[in-house]
Amino acid sequence: MSLDFLPEEIEKLPPFEDPVDWLQYGRIPYKIRYNLEESAGELVNRKYPALYRITPDMSPGGTDDESLSIWIWRGIPRDFRNILFYHELKEAEFRFADGLSRNDSHKKAAALHRAYAEKFLSKNRFNEFLKWQSQYKVYRS
Repeated sequence: MSLDFLPEEIEKLPPFEDPVDWLQYGRIPYKIRYNLEESAGELVNRKYPALYRITPDMSPGGTDDESLSIWIWRGIPRDFRNILFYHELKEAEFRFADGLSRNDSHKKAAALHRAYAEKFLSKNRFNEFLKWQSQYKVYRS
């Protein structure tokens, strides 16, 4: 997919002090709970390394509202986790802020995460990332 839709420069995600925490991002209309080191199980694993879902808000002082939860499998090489986290954030943003379908949101996010990886990884590590992600049909562009 072309990046013609890209309205702004791709910005690097901030470093995360904790592998599990809460944040706000872009135009996503939910508080976001993330786990960058989820153990393999029903949610994420070797076959499905990253996932987002709308879940009950379980934040400290949370309300009865919903939040967006993102899980990243800890079996992903550490420096690739932010790339898939970025993918899940952008996909959720396209889906919940722009109202795009799951499929269209995913396609746009896949193009962006590739651009993100190319921008923030060394050339050698970027090529290793492309090889690594090629095992996942869902991320092939």
